[in-house]
Amino acid sequence: MSDAAQSQHCPGCNNILPARGYFCGTCAAQARCKSCTEVLEPGAKACVMCGTPVGGGSPSAGAPVVGGSLMNTLELQEDTKSRSLRISFTDSAIANIGEAVSQLAFNRVMQRGVRPSSHQVQDDGYRQPNLLRAATEIVDGSGASDAAPAIPAPPAVAQGDAARIQEIFEAEGEEFRLEEHRLKADSRAEYARRLGYLYLYAHELAGRKPIPVAQVHGMLDANKVSDSNTRFDFAHKMSVEIQGDMVRLKKEGREKAIAILDEILNGDMTQAGWTPESQSPAAKSTDPKKPKSGGGKPGRKRSTVPEGWAAKWEKLQNKPDAHFALTDKNVLEKSICGLWAIHEVGGEVASFGFIQRFIASAFSLKEKERSIEKALTRTTAKLLVIKGEGGFKLTPSGTKRAKELLKVK
Repeated sequence: MSDAAQSQHCPGCNNILPARGYFCGTCAAQARCKSCTEVLEPGAKACVMCGTPVGGGSPSAGAPVVGGSLMNTLELQEDTKSRSLRISFTDSAIANIGEAVSQLAFNRVMQRGVRPSSHQVQDDGYRQPNLLRAATEIVDGSGASDAAPAIPAPPAVAQGDAARIQEIFEAEGEEFRLEEHRLKADSRAEYARRLGYLYLYAHELAGRKPIPVAQVHGMLDANKVSDSNTRFDFAHKMSVEIQGDMVRLKKEGREKAIAILDEILNGDMTQAGWTPESQSPAAKSTDPKKPKSGGGKPGRKRSTVPEGWAAKWEKLQNKPDAHFALTDKNVLEKSICGLWAIHEVGGEVASFGFIQRFIASAFSLKEKERSIEKALTRTTAKLLVIKGEGGFKLTPSGTKRAKELLKVK
């Protein structure tokens, strides 16, 4: 204990004060400030150091007084699942450790792998400004900082991106309509991914998350980029979290949405990339890169019947997701499910080639025509299919088996 601490005198009776406590043991008068522990001036109505009125203020709960100084406690807590850091120190020691504590707190935050950015979103659990400010302030009852200046909070990101997202979508009540079709994608699949990320981010900025999965697919369908491939990508390859029939962005997905937004708005908009409009018949007919057809006698046109069936299948409501149901099934099972789906859209019979082209377009399943022919002509297929004029169709047993595979009642 220092000599200065031993020689402190009561402002009322001038007796020597003990090293601990706030009151004089001789005259029972308050001798130290309850907030900062500074010895009061004789006759003072308030502490000359922190301004706390005599009789007012209270020490921190459970905080000990050492050598006449209140122990200061610094506690950092990231979230409910992460670790917390607790440090206690005296006023006399803070001058020496202030810089070290500040650096320690900064390192603790950065270990989480969060990049300080103007695009941080509040629900990530990242609170850089308040956390670092707490580490650089001396907790002396007044909240003043002597060790280092407080770090200012970055600008609110959500407001900035909420304004920027309006360059892409137009709000219609609680729905968004795509206004900017130039998403600078290099393919149909990339266009669908970019559109999905931006759409989910727009709803998140509007305070709506999660949203129904069907709502996202409806938006992709309205913009002519919804098919079995994009649905597979959405469910298995994109950074989204799907729970039941609801979906929300994961942290990585949010970062991708922001990066896409940056790329679209911070560049040359004449480079539109792939768009649904660029694939229209009019656009294709004027495409200078497309070679012109040569002369000569035209041959027989290829039938588009299987692709017509596939287009009708895409429009069916509540249809099963055949791609996921049949990915690991054999050729015969894929073929009979294809025949069942063809019947559902109005087809009666189908040849090997038509079945092969239909399941490729409607189910995104690639099989060789020769493999389908072998599967349907084997003895094991006789109870499931019968050959008619122009191709094959299902027996009642085949229909029942196809429904079981596709989980259709």
